[in-house]
Amino acid sequence: MAAHVLAGARDTGPAGRGASAVHRLTTLLELPGGDPDVEDVARVVVAALESARQTGQAELLADALGFAEGRFQVLGHAGVTRQDVCVALQGVAAESLDGDDPDGLDVLRDLVAGCASQPFAPPEEPVLGPPAAAYLDRVVRGDRAGAVAVVHRCVSDGMDVVDILVEILAPVQVEVGRRWYLGQLSVAHEHFCTAVSQLVMTELYTEIFLGQDGARRVVAVHAPGSLHRLGLRMVVDVLQCRGWGTTYVIDDVLPEALPRLLTEDRADVLLLSATMPSEVDHLRRMIRAVRHDPRTRGVKVVVGGRAFELAPGLVDHVGADGCASDARTAVQTCRALVGDHDGR
Repeated sequence: MAAHVLAGARDTGPAGRGASAVHRLTTLLELPGGDPDVEDVARVVVAALESARQTGQAELLADALGFAEGRFQVLGHAGVTRQDVCVALQGVAAESLDGDDPDGLDVLRDLVAGCASQPFAPPEEPVLGPPAAAYLDRVVRGDRAGAVAVVHRCVSDGMDVVDILVEILAPVQVEVGRRWYLGQLSVAHEHFCTAVSQLVMTELYTEIFLGQDGARRVVAVHAPGSLHRLGLRMVVDVLQCRGWGTTYVIDDVLPEALPRLLTEDRADVLLLSATMPSEVDHLRRMIRAVRHDPRTRGVKVVVGGRAFELAPGLVDHVGADGCASDARTAVQTCRALVGDHDGR
């Protein structure tokens, strides 16, 4: 049925329907089978189609198609266009439906066709101030000590910890991701930058946790299986600096376990993050569990991550109270939701 046409896209097992859809997509595009980079791109596209169908947010698929076109160029398959991927996607969907749901197939075809003609636009380069540019230069060259020294100088010069997080570490992470997207940096470079930023944030903890926890408390949780965690950790650190009591949950949390966690932590706000389209449905189920439990119905929910930047309509789809695009916006949104108007 259409409701499950590509539901297996999140199944990473070799026997899963998602793995089958990814394999079929690469086959239809005549791309080399077994290439992990190619399969990763195909997996993103298949998952985005299913998420767009589930949520009605075509922006998720349009972005994935642009990503695929750009990455295939970088990987040496410049002949594969967005239109080629759309045609192959329609073939995958038709084979998955097996003729059982012609109406559902028409919906999928219309969804794909509507995204086929949109031009490819690479990610915009973020604006970096001098300290961020110096930090980026060090991490790109693999100079961990030099990158850390840049931050130490900023601290010595009296730069606020929040400014270091928001104006140096966050935009540098965005720029490193953009360069990877364009094939200018490797995955190893990206991982190195993340590791250095994590090290810097750990060294800043003595500054972040100077005061006692405030009366308001926030719990931050990732979508299960998420591999993009640094952004939410930055948000939590900024909230801590601004007087909130914070709990950052490293491990995955099942929806049914979330109300107890929030209750035990006396949370006022739950922060949830989703970067990939396939993670959105996890957040929807987590929020539903919070809303249905009498102990946590009053907890406010704020979502963030790239998926919500692409498709703002997802905020209502998952049932959140608000959305934040960065750490400073998260502080403002959390305060507005709980009636805390301290302007720090």
